[in-house]
Order: sequence, then structure tokens, then C-alpha cells
Amino acid sequence: MKIPLTLLAWIGNLANAAKSYDPGEMLETNYKVEKIVHGFEQHPANKNEFFDWFSEETKKGFTPKQFEAFRNNYEYRTAGTLISVMQTALHLAKRGDYEHLPYVSQNAREEGGGLSVDGSKDPAHMGLCEKAFNMLGERVFRIPPIDIPDIDPNTLLPEARQFRESQEKSFEDKGNKLIGRYLAHEKAAPDMLYVIEDLFKAYKGYFSEEEYKEMTQYFRAHIPESREEKSGVEDRHGKDALLVAASAMYRNLEAQKQIIEGGQEMLDAQEALWQAMKGYMTEIGNENERVRPERVKLTPGITAKDDQALTPKPNAQFPKTCGSLSYLNLSTSKGNGRG
Repeated sequence: MKIPLTLLAWIGNLANAAKSYDPGEMLETNYKVEKIVHGFEQHPANKNEFFDWFSEETKKGFTPKQFEAFRNNYEYRTAGTLISVMQTALHLAKRGDYEHLPYVSQNAREEGGGLSVDGSKDPAHMGLCEKAFNMLGERVFRIPPIDIPDIDPNTLLPEARQFRESQEKSFEDKGNKLIGRYLAHEKAAPDMLYVIEDLFKAYKGYFSEEEYKEMTQYFRAHIPESREEKSGVEDRHGKDALLVAASAMYRNLEAQKQIIEGGQEMLDAQEALWQAMKGYMTEIGNENERVRPERVKLTPGITAKDDQALTPKPNAQFPKTCGSLSYLNLSTSKGNGRG
């Protein structure tokens, strides 16, 4: 029987802790976790038609309204990630799981940034996210930059709020549902990020090489450039989350049920958000106002910002004020109750 590498790593960690574990039970637990992960991966949230739709629409380009709607809701949804990871670390610390706490603590360190020994600063990932969407929005869609805390609540879909509410509710759980959410979230992240990065690639021609590299730091901080590589931070986070879940489930049948429930709740909320996002972006789309993802070759030494003649022009006039979606009547849009 081939023993998974994740299990070998887990066995090594436990051996280093000089504790007594039954190899047969460890093997059984590992396969249970692998089965749970497989179930999570098959959930409609991860096999969602939104991703296929988004990829196809990226080839055509989006309107400013569509981009702003996606930016605001994605950033609001994702801003809770660091809080969730820190809460998971706190959960492990409270129950004294010091063997696996370092995995989650390292995750929090990478998501939240920090200072190196030489004094250099690693930026928080949400700061990189904010910068990426602001650069793309300002240059391509003529939308002023915005700080995540300043996102207009009226631009958020009810499903985005529900996702965060479900996430925050899990913080109160004293069992292992939080670990289930953590596992489901970390295993799903890479595929989602590749789809979103394609949006930035489509408009690469609007930026110099240096600008584009700066803008896409958010993605390089999580995933490698090639989808074939499995060496990115998010891939490691997924493997680490598996070890944490296996530790929680070892000799604890109740933990298995809680982990499944927690992951299922997170994925259900995520599925609802993706479906709502697809419906809303379709609703507010306008073929004539799309900003086409035309690619241009910049003159060496001149950036698109400095030479406006090299920057592709939008195919339609933009609203004079695009700082928020407040100019849209979200609350009456086909009775969707947004706003």
C-alpha cells in the first residue's frame, strides 16, 4: 500500500514529539481526511459555472460597473481570510496542539506580513490585493482607487455579507468546525486565484513590465506562474491544513463530523456568492461598454502612464463619477434586494 506523503510528514511530526501513536489508526485517519478533502473539492463551490463564465467573459472584457462589482465583493469576501486563520491558530493554542500550531501560525504570518531579521517588511496579502485591483481599476476602467475598509456597503451583494457572517459565526464554535472551514478554504484557493489572475493578464498591455510585475505581486505571493507547478504558498497551506485536520480527527470521531459540517457551511456560502456574482455581473453587463482586453507593445523606456497614446482607449464613455456603485440602484434591480 502506498502511503501518502502527507501522512509520512504527519508521522514524522508526531515521532519528533516523542508521543505514542498507533500507525494503523494514523493511516486510517489520514485516508478519512483525504476522503473529506475529495468531497470538498467536488462541491459545487469549487466546480462552479461562475469560473467558466468568468474566464469566457475575460476574453471579451468587462464594463467598469462589472469590474467594480467584482472588486468590491471579492475584496470584502477575502478580507476575512486573515482573521479566520488567526482564529484557527487561537483555537489550536487554546487546546494545546503545539505540534500543529506552527503550520497555522506560519499561514497567518504569510497572510498578514511581517518584519524580517534585516528589517525588511513583507507586505500583508490583502494590501497586495488592494493594490492590484486599484491599479487595474484606475488604469483600465478609470475607477478611482479605494481602501477595503471604505468599500460602500450598498455595493455588496447579500451573499457576500452572508459569507462573512457565516465565517464570523464559526469563530464562536468551541469544536472543530473552524478547522473544517480552514481546510475547505485552503484547498480551494489555488484554482480560484488562477481564474482571477487571467483577468489581469488580459489587460497586461495597459502596463509596462515593471508596473505589471508590481500589480501581480498578490498572485505571486500565493501561486506560481505555472498551473502545473504545485510549489506555491497556497498549495503548501492546503497540505498544512490537511495535517491540522488529521490531528484533530485522530481518535476523535466527533471531530470528523464537525470538520465536515464546518467545511460544508463555508462551501455552501461560497457557492451562493459565486452564483449571485455571475447573475449580477450578467445583469449589469453591457456589450457596448466593455473595455476590450487589447494588448499593446510599449515603447522601451516609456510606460503607458507616461505615454497616453500607447494606452488602449475604452470603447465607450465612462461615467463622470465611478468611485463607487452608489450611482446604481442596487435595491431595485429586478427585485434582487441588493443594497
